[in-house]
Amino acid sequence: MLDPEGIWVHPQELCACGSTAESALEKGSRRDVTRARTSLFSFRFHKWQNNRFMSFLQLPEVVKISMESSPYFQLVSSNNAYRVLLPGTSAPVRIRFTPGKGKDYSHELVCTTARERIVVPIRAIGARTILDFPDQLDFSECPVKHSSQKTLLVRNVSNRAVHYQLSTQSPFSVVPATGTVGAGDTMQVTVGFHALTTGDYSGSLCCHTGEESTHTELHAEAVELNIGLSTNAVAVKMTFITMSNHQTMFIENRSNVTAHFQWKAFPTEEGENREKRRQCHFLRPWSEMWQENLTEEEKSESETGSCEDHTALLSNTVLEEIAKVQQDPMLFSDDIFSIEPVEGEIGPNCLAEIKVTFKPIEALEYRSVAYCNISGCESRLPLRLKGHGKGPLVGLSCHTLNLGNVSVNTPHVREVQLINLGAIDAPFTYISSNANVGFCFKFAPTEAIIAPGGTQTIQVSFSATVVGTFEEEFQFIVAGSPRSAILTIK
Repeated sequence: MLDPEGIWVHPQELCACGSTAESALEKGSRRDVTRARTSLFSFRFHKWQNNRFMSFLQLPEVVKISMESSPYFQLVSSNNAYRVLLPGTSAPVRIRFTPGKGKDYSHELVCTTARERIVVPIRAIGARTILDFPDQLDFSECPVKHSSQKTLLVRNVSNRAVHYQLSTQSPFSVVPATGTVGAGDTMQVTVGFHALTTGDYSGSLCCHTGEESTHTELHAEAVELNIGLSTNAVAVKMTFITMSNHQTMFIENRSNVTAHFQWKAFPTEEGENREKRRQCHFLRPWSEMWQENLTEEEKSESETGSCEDHTALLSNTVLEEIAKVQQDPMLFSDDIFSIEPVEGEIGPNCLAEIKVTFKPIEALEYRSVAYCNISGCESRLPLRLKGHGKGPLVGLSCHTLNLGNVSVNTPHVREVQLINLGAIDAPFTYISSNANVGFCFKFAPTEAIIAPGGTQTIQVSFSATVVGTFEEEFQFIVAGSPRSAILTIK
């Protein structure tokens, strides 16, 4: 209740802090006295509201009520006044409170009896700074691995400037994290949500002003979008080595959200992190080895400080390399296959054309896998790549050369053509043979390069030194081709 002479504190408003008491009993007399039980509490003024304070004593007592001088708190009755309290009765104590500013105040009320001294803390709580954040913020459904945002317009409804700090937990975020808002002013707060896996998420947006904290409940659900690849495998047709061929496919965004994609070398983020740790672990032993292998000259320079400079430079270099590894996005990279573009954005209900280029370096079958990391898809989408490298294709004008009957020690000369049936240069080399009568044959030239579509005439010279029949194979190796050109002579 409001009294023109002061403030009453209602007992329901009391704060059960427990009173502090200092015994005034003389030594040795405590056992002869039944100690008075009291029910005095600290009390508070909330926003300068009127309250009532009541003191209960179980025995008739003379109580002295006093308070130290204060410009803000005064007893309405005389200070150091005595009151007689009968059992089961109460007496109001009126305190006048005159605040100077909108802040917290504290003081003490002292109640003294013949047996004890009771100190009752007084607290006056000033007006608090208040930012009108909502109790709850619901993002509803959001694409997984996609940044969703909601903007709040927050007003300072108190009568003084507020310095605030905002914080939340992943996958939620908030910007700005700190700032100041003048009395009655408004500010924009952006709350973000970026989940890496599907599911329901809850969090709390905490606003701390130094005086108190408020919390806004955050809710969101991460879902997958209708985004996918037009095919999960690309087979590039057979391609000559040193040449390239390509095939196209598409990323199809059938949602209403712009999607960002990257072609990755690893199927999961965990795999990327393991590879980064492996590379960083590889760098550290090199750093230790370099430090151990400082030359005697560098060691002798330690007196001038040069050695420390070299060590510091080495340490900084290693740290820079480690930082590069940690910042590496681990995009798809391959010596044989390449993907363009390796990253980009796809508008709502649009297609992104992807070009897969195959450039073999050997006449082999090549396989690889690229993983498309797309916002809106929880898992990375695999794209299996396949291509076959084709070497130079060389043929003979005839595969068998029949010399018929020839005389011993009589030279014979024949010609055969090597034909380049492919689209790239064909370097060849004749491999001499000493088996059977192979030493009796000579070929010219023994090596050359045949242009695409061209021919090379090979002159075969033979002079028999023994009598009898024979059949011999002669081999021309073509660089880059798994098969040789074989000429049979009999």
